[in-house]
Amino acid sequence: DGKEIVNLAGQLQIPQPSGFETANINQIFVFNNTTFPQFGEYVFEVLIDDAIKAEIPVRVMQMKEG
Repeated sequence: DGKEIVNLAGQLQIPQPSGFETANINQIFVFNNTTFPQFGEYVFEVLIDDAIKAEIPVRVMQMKEG
């Protein structure tokens, strides 16, 4: 439905890679107390200067008991 559930904003200092065309940066985010309205498919959008640079698909599933 395109509704925003959570918004994380901040600034990163990305060092200029030497001898490579691209730089990779791994980030770990904790979403404690974040409520997804239902099970299903979601997308995390990575924006740089308000432009979408990556979309990361996420599937929210119900855990099995036991």
